[in-house]
Amino acid sequence: VLEVTIRNRSRATAAAVEVEGELRAGSEPETSSATVDYVPGESVRRAGLFFSEDPRRHPLTLRATGYSEP
Repeated sequence: VLEVTIRNRSRATAAAVEVEGELRAGSEPETSSATVDYVPGESVRRAGLFFSEDPRRHPLTLRATGYSEP
């Protein structure tokens, strides 16, 4: 598992924040995603992404893929 921190630097609240990780441990990249229901303005939330390989040992890309206004 890889713990990720979602930091909302805006004053506005974000809902359904989608985070995706891509791990390059072999010929095919492995992806994992999580949705955080609610991230108030100027706050931090944590989530976990699960991979079959150790994410500390392979190239990893993280990105937020979307959110909605509550």
